[in-house]
Amino acid sequence: PPEHECFAIVFDLEGYALKNADLTWCWNVIDSLQNHYPERMGMCLLLNPPTVFWLLWKVVKPWLAQRTVSKIIFVDGDAKKKLKSLFNDDQIPSLLGGTGAVTPQSFIQDLCGPPPPAAAKKKGWFSWSRSGKNDQSVVLDAPPPAEALGEEGQKLQQLSQAAVGSEEPQALN
Repeated sequence: PPEHECFAIVFDLEGYALKNADLTWCWNVIDSLQNHYPERMGMCLLLNPPTVFWLLWKVVKPWLAQRTVSKIIFVDGDAKKKLKSLFNDDQIPSLLGGTGAVTPQSFIQDLCGPPPPAAAKKKGWFSWSRSGKNDQSVVLDAPPPAEALGEEGQKLQQLSQAAVGSEEPQALN
């Protein structure tokens, strides 16, 4: 309806293969757009669809509402020319031939703010915490004495000491 703002979705499918397919995500997006926001999607442009995508389209298309199918446009050949015929240059990302500076990261940051800072690593030999009614946290600054660990505990202690500073986990023998 004219009183509602519509949006366009652009998928560049260059290099798409079945190994890239997250069908659950695709189906959730389709379901949301079709059943919860049916008139919000003005168009969906699928740029450079490879052969394997056409096979998937033949499977998915019958499940879609006709009003949704009519909004999906396949663009083979000169996708940049098609985009320029539909949008202003500043609305097209530079990687698709426009002058727009929007990236997925900048779009999300504009919408949600900057990402939270990375969690600080706890210092100490061992760290343990439990969330719940009575939050508890224990950090040992030094390993317990060897005699308190037993034989298996001593092996684990040796492995953990050998792994300090190593990015790769150590295997137990």
